[in-house]
Amino acid sequence: MQSSTIITDEFLNEYPIMITIPEDNKTYYCKEELVNQSTPPYSKLVSSENSVAIVLSPGYGSEWSAGYSKSAAQLVFDSRLIKYVASEEFATRFYNKYYDLSEEDKDFYNNLMKEWFPSIASPYIGGFVNLVVEFIPKNSVFRIVSYDGAESIEYYNPNKYLTA
Repeated sequence: MQSSTIITDEFLNEYPIMITIPEDNKTYYCKEELVNQSTPPYSKLVSSENSVAIVLSPGYGSEWSAGYSKSAAQLVFDSRLIKYVASEEFATRFYNKYYDLSEEDKDFYNNLMKEWFPSIASPYIGGFVNLVVEFIPKNSVFRIVSYDGAESIEYYNPNKYLTA
């Protein structure tokens, strides 16, 4: 959000969800947008700057979504997951804590995956603990690629990539 934007009640009604990215200390004001072409439908987060929130796992060792087909796009866009990854609970309970996870944490993860992604085989928990939120321009054509488990965004080929 540009510093010149005045935040009014009307603006906050339209973009009620705040996501702060700690790495660059930037706050995005977002709204949920339903993705109808999926079964079951889910929502993605669109910012006031016309960008879309995604999650990926940039840490080496375990990918999150790169090994899935385009049909598993929900793993990248789902607003529930994005809000959770941006939360203080995720930061203190899971982020970069693969070797320190309790059985309770692992059970929580497994139950979350079954509840939110019942038709997708659960990704490896090692990718989950490295998730970060990034914003990309809406309608960008991209895919998530992985090298030694570290995911990154690759833009370009509209025949193979997802659209935000």
